[in-house]
Amino acid sequence: MGTDARDAVAFESMGRLKKGKRVLFVEDDEDILSGLTRLLRSEGFEVIPASTGGEALRVLREEKAPDYVILDLMLPDRLGMELIGPFKSRWPAAEIFIYTSYPEYVEKYALGESAAAVFKKNEFNELLSRLR
Repeated sequence: MGTDARDAVAFESMGRLKKGKRVLFVEDDEDILSGLTRLLRSEGFEVIPASTGGEALRVLREEKAPDYVILDLMLPDRLGMELIGPFKSRWPAAEIFIYTSYPEYVEKYALGESAAAVFKKNEFNELLSRLR
């Protein structure tokens, strides 16, 4: 089963999620960013895509708070972990999810209560279950 097919299967359960919620999605892999953005939008989510930490910080300064932040750990200009503090400071109610292929880094940086980790190898299912 190809990535698009797996993603489509994973998103079939989206009807249970809260439609109309705002999601900031920070991901440098263009295929993942565009695919997940398209699928979330098709299900009624308002998605703000960003492909770098710098773009995410611009959104932080200029946009109203999202309900969720989905944050890649390894971005081209900084670690996603470096963005958690500024996000939580400005948007304390936003739920933050680290979306990564590197579980060893999540353990290294000890997320605590600031964010939840979701691993890409789980093919969106775990992420979807948390966006409720």
